[in-house]
Amino acid sequence: MAKGDGVLANAIKFADSFFGQAYIQASITVIIPIFISYYVNMVTSGDNAAVEVVGVVEKSVKETPQATTNYWIPLIIFCILYLLFEILILIANHHKHSKMKDVQCFQSALASHANVNAFIANSLYKFTKRFVNQRKNNQTIPLQIVKDIAGFQEFAFAVCKDIYDVIKDLFKCEQPQVTVFQKFTNTSGDKHIQMIAYGTFNNVIPSSYSEPYILSGSLERFDEKIFGSKEAKIRTLHNKDAVRENFKISEHSKAREEAICQYIGVPIKDSSGEIVFLLQIDVNEENTFGKSELALKELAENVFFPFAQLLYATYEHERMLETLHASINII
Repeated sequence: MAKGDGVLANAIKFADSFFGQAYIQASITVIIPIFISYYVNMVTSGDNAAVEVVGVVEKSVKETPQATTNYWIPLIIFCILYLLFEILILIANHHKHSKMKDVQCFQSALASHANVNAFIANSLYKFTKRFVNQRKNNQTIPLQIVKDIAGFQEFAFAVCKDIYDVIKDLFKCEQPQVTVFQKFTNTSGDKHIQMIAYGTFNNVIPSSYSEPYILSGSLERFDEKIFGSKEAKIRTLHNKDAVRENFKISEHSKAREEAICQYIGVPIKDSSGEIVFLLQIDVNEENTFGKSELALKELAENVFFPFAQLLYATYEHERMLETLHASINII
């Protein structure tokens, strides 16, 4: 964090801790205007009394401008301080509102995590139950059926749907899109990425769903570059200009991609250091996740990254099932 950002953060923290207090706000909003009103009334009464006591019109006229100036300087200072305090109150209230929204976001994310965990647990229970029954009859379960019951793709769809619901309900964004891209390696060693799950408005299937993108030497798409970089850091594009600068628009999804205003990409590495899948979130409304790149990064790290980590556990679970099936054929 830059030095200027630290100073600003400390200033906001001070405003929130002091001017965010209800009794401080009440005191400033009520007492200072009363004091200013009383002071103005006192100054006005003092001028009239002075003119009556002197009894000389000429002298009072000469002395009034200077006296008036002396009286109004403190009043201007009081008014400036009052406006400054009101601005600090507004900042404190805005910061408090932002924190409340963060709490709501975390609560919604936790509820969604609970839903996904329940879905995963139920799927694993179904698989275990079927596995036990099959083994009693000395039968095996085809690997594809195992994946259909408790596979990575099924869990990826559950995560995409829950993230979509969080964004739609909490951020009031009507058409977010959440996708998961996975890396695959064919028998010849060539690698490609492919969308395996999505969460969209009315569950509309994205035009690029199931379409493979070869990871060749020229990585043109933004998601291809993320997989090719092997650097599992969260990517954020906080406005339309940043999206246009980084995205290579696909012709078959041109209208949707050109409408993207903000983007979050959460890549996940496996133990070998390869990026194995990418959770992507984009919205078509300005400032949905905040106005700065920092706001998007904090949201991604605190809310969306845990979803990706949960999904990674199911990815490794599927790899274990594949290994068991290939080596000892117990499923």
